[in-house]
Amino acid sequence: MKIGVLVAGILPEKLTPRFAGYGDMYEALLDGLGYRFRHYDVRKGELPTSADEADAWVITGSKNGVYDDDPWIIALKSCLRDILKSAQPVVGICFGHQILADVMGGHVAKFDGGWTIGRTKYHLENGSDLQAMAWHQDQVLALPPGATRLASSDTCENAMMLVGGQVLGVQPHPEFDADIVCTVLDAYRDTLPADLANTAGATASEPVARDALIAMIDVFLRSQTRAPALLQQQLFNALSQSDAA
Repeated sequence: MKIGVLVAGILPEKLTPRFAGYGDMYEALLDGLGYRFRHYDVRKGELPTSADEADAWVITGSKNGVYDDDPWIIALKSCLRDILKSAQPVVGICFGHQILADVMGGHVAKFDGGWTIGRTKYHLENGSDLQAMAWHQDQVLALPPGATRLASSDTCENAMMLVGGQVLGVQPHPEFDADIVCTVLDAYRDTLPADLANTAGATASEPVARDALIAMIDVFLRSQTRAPALLQQQLFNALSQSDAA
């Protein structure tokens, strides 16, 4: 299966020895699962001319807001509307989750409660909990029509969503490990509330459900069903692999 990675973010310089680019972080996330990848630097105007250029799509995180009027964001939204007319599964992470919600009729804005960063507990709609890495101030404040909430946190009501059988949105960052979180903290510490930054740094090495989130994304991309109820159960089954509740 070929994954088209729509790269909407850039790396802090301290991470470039480990990753060639931001898209490589997502490629590393799915390493060993048999996928092939093509990256599109959407900030530079690189966009697919057809949804058929890949079998599935992943939209990365970004420091930008989906409500910004940068030309590349406007072009990306138009591209996503075209992709959503196809049958290909689409996964959005953080900014990717938000821009998918936006183009499908949801509402994204800065959260009045401020930042959520570092290890965060998420409450799944099946009644279980898991820990994952977060890094955002913007969030999906209203889900798009037809979306089903999969998870929330105490500071983010719509942290994961399934829209039909085609779209999976994930607000936390499964591609972030402890080293990445600490590196990003060092790069942006001056812009963050000190108490949140200190807590994020102190808890960065504690267990998170990274493997379970990878399994969920893999199941979503490969699933033979696009029936929402059946797919939702498959996703929750994948997340049950978590030992980081």
